[in-house]
Amino acid sequence: MDFLEIRKKARERAAARAAAQPPSAAGPAPEPPADAAPGAASTAAAALAGRVQAMPEPDPARFTTWRPGEPPPVPIDPSALPAARGRDPAAPASPLLAPLVEARPPSAPAARDPLDGFFYRADEEAPELPELGWAADGAQAPLEPGQVRLDEFLTFALGDEEYAVPVERVQEVLRPPPLTEVPRAPAPVLGVVTVRGRVVAVIDPRARLGLPAPADAGEDAWRLVIVDAGDGPCGFRVDAISSVVRLPAGSLEPCPQGIGGDAAECLLGIGRERDRLFTVIDPAALVRRSLAPPRRAEGGQGGGA
Repeated sequence: MDFLEIRKKARERAAARAAAQPPSAAGPAPEPPADAAPGAASTAAAALAGRVQAMPEPDPARFTTWRPGEPPPVPIDPSALPAARGRDPAAPASPLLAPLVEARPPSAPAARDPLDGFFYRADEEAPELPELGWAADGAQAPLEPGQVRLDEFLTFALGDEEYAVPVERVQEVLRPPPLTEVPRAPAPVLGVVTVRGRVVAVIDPRARLGLPAPADAGEDAWRLVIVDAGDGPCGFRVDAISSVVRLPAGSLEPCPQGIGGDAAECLLGIGRERDRLFTVIDPAALVRRSLAPPRRAEGGQGGGA
């Protein structure tokens, strides 16, 4: 009799026994008690503990101790272990060695207080910056041997001519803000503007230097240079900004005789950079002359002999 016939006979006997039972006894199988699962788990745990105790003591060289916060352990080569040296390399590795080869992921970083980033820490201090040519009190630092002190000038265009002012007198360069005219103001004063909450007078250097009036090329066709000559900020209307020129200290050449006319006191000298020449303006003198009331022509009565 083969295996299939045996299974058929067993199924027939089970069906006959079920049919022979009384109807009252038939019904679903009773569910196991609620405490059966914990009991089975305890039995399995006890059996597993017994098997672990029966195992031989492990070799300390085969295991790596790892604790949270430490870098991941270095994987161990199973072929280097004493128990694996005589084993066939083609044979599958033992499942007991898999946890040793697999690197464990590092633990999550400890939670930090969000306010730690806003509080001062001693390790945030940076080394002091090197000297950039200025002392702590604002004065220029002493020069090194062989070093030449340089003066800087901001050059700009007034028509076809190029002028400049010392950079130390310049505060900022702005696009033309809205200009408000002032009644009965001196001719060089175009009006006033508001710069960072302060009212600043705008002067046209052309009117004091004897240059022709600029052509009306639009509101954004000029720039405003804010200078401070010592009495507060004042604005110069210029056609365009050229560049910043550095010249050795004391290299300005005096203006030739007859250059400048009545505005000669507003000029500091002539700057030369290779073949380029520009006239350096004295901002303090230009502001003083521009804001001064116009001089009245002295009249006299002529008498005949």
